Amino acid sequence: MRLYYPPIGIAHITKNLADLMRDRLSRATSIQCAFITQPKPKSHLGTIVVLMVAYAVAKYLHSNFGLPTTVLIDVLENSPSKTFTRDGCDYSLCLSHDVVDGVSTVEYNMRPVIAVAKWLATESSIRFHVRSYREIQSEAVFREGLLYFFRHQADVIPLVSPSEHRLRIRPVCDVCGLVDKGALSVKFHDSKNAPYLTAVCPNCGEFKTYFSDYHRVIDANTPIRTILRSVGFINKQNTNNIATVIVNGKDWAGVWMQRVYFDGLALLGYSGIQIPMNLFSPLILDESGAKLSKTIYLQDGAYSHLGPAWVSASSFVEKFGEEGLRRLFGEINSWIDDPKRLFRDYSISYIQSRLEGSTNESINA
Repeated sequence: MRLYYPPIGIAHITKNLADLMRDRLSRATSIQCAFITQPKPKSHLGTIVVLMVAYAVAKYLHSNFGLPTTVLIDVLENSPSKTFTRDGCDYSLCLSHDVVDGVSTVEYNMRPVIAVAKWLATESSIRFHVRSYREIQSEAVFREGLLYFFRHQADVIPLVSPSEHRLRIRPVCDVCGLVDKGALSVKFHDSKNAPYLTAVCPNCGEFKTYFSDYHRVIDANTPIRTILRSVGFINKQNTNNIATVIVNGKDWAGVWMQRVYFDGLALLGYSGIQIPMNLFSPLILDESGAKLSKTIYLQDGAYSHLGPAWVSASSFVEKFGEEGLRRLFGEINSWIDDPKRLFRDYSISYIQSRLEGSTNESINA
């Protein structure tokens, strides 16, 4: 098979990533490449690819700019483990409060990711550190953003909830870890000196959470969290000269970036090169051209024909071993070295050919 790497989009005007990011990193004294993951269910190949892209970018930037560089792994332990309906409300149990085989579900599901991260740290000499959602939402700028969203709902809702028309910002019950997923019972109380939220837990009753109490977790759905997480990165750039490059899967590019991310940050007063650089990892596609989805592979029979290595990080390592990790990381490093290879998608069959050491002829268009 002959392989083509035609330039698309930004690859037409840039020959390397360093040129693309030089202005954003000009005042930085250190760099972090941020990767985010929901530890449910156990990670699959797509998650590992995004993590490897984060590491490859970190390695590349350290080599090109000579600045201390790390990988930040943000873990969303606030993600739902179980959901149920009571009195017309959908409730979810946060992964942070669930247990499997005697250990936290978060720890259990994160084991394959952390194992690969440790291997990557050794392979690339780039350190990583793990941050929880509890830590993310406890930043003052995050809480201030949540408060702003409640106070300016008419401006915010068209961006983050254009069809449902509801802010999904919901406090988590500290006692049992339940959250009103639809935020139907959540009420905002704009007390001048101490604004707070009330919500109903089906087990513990109504409870109160003050915006100033950073130890109490306030959950926010993906669009809101995405915007305010970046506000935290902007704050670190402004206060500590820590430049952040956010690495995510390409399913979050496109209209999402325009309507949710950039418009949301603009509403808060941020624009241009203030905003962290976002790089998107190529999608890993199944034979139909769809993204390899961990939501779908949980359904009975979905992806069973592919084999477990493609839907489980631990099974991938069992099948291909350290040599497989090394070949995959080598392939991904080649994407970072050449924008034509980074700004596109790849099929499972392509990845498999690389893991098996195929010597397919490559042609750059």
